[in-house]
Amino acid sequence: MKVTINDVAERAGVSIKTVSRVINNEPSVRSSTRARVLEVVEALNYRPNLAARNLAGTHSYSIGFIYDNPNAYYVIDMQNGILDACRAQGYELLIHPSNAQSSTIHEELRRLVEQSRVAGLVLTPHFQKARR
Repeated sequence: MKVTINDVAERAGVSIKTVSRVINNEPSVRSSTRARVLEVVEALNYRPNLAARNLAGTHSYSIGFIYDNPNAYYVIDMQNGILDACRAQGYELLIHPSNAQSSTIHEELRRLVEQSRVAGLVLTPHFQKARR
């Protein structure tokens, strides 16, 4: 059974909001409380639900990788590097192949950002010359 933020809060003897503040590294938590919550997080092997975080907050925990290069080696190398960086910061990666030369590329990317609520985009060099 998946461990929830409620489980962490109950075991640590704090509110859900306090657990959230600790997970988001907010400074308004006493160091003793932060240590207790982090100890429970570790003991229960708690991992935040990124989908829930994206829905509940104003900050997205997803990065979009937009590429226009069908070379599998290129895409995999880029993807692996971006994934490593995302994981280190607690983000997920959304991969979106596109045609940088399409006359509708700007609209496509705008829709992607709006619908997916990504925190940022990684664009391959092909998009530097995309039509306006």
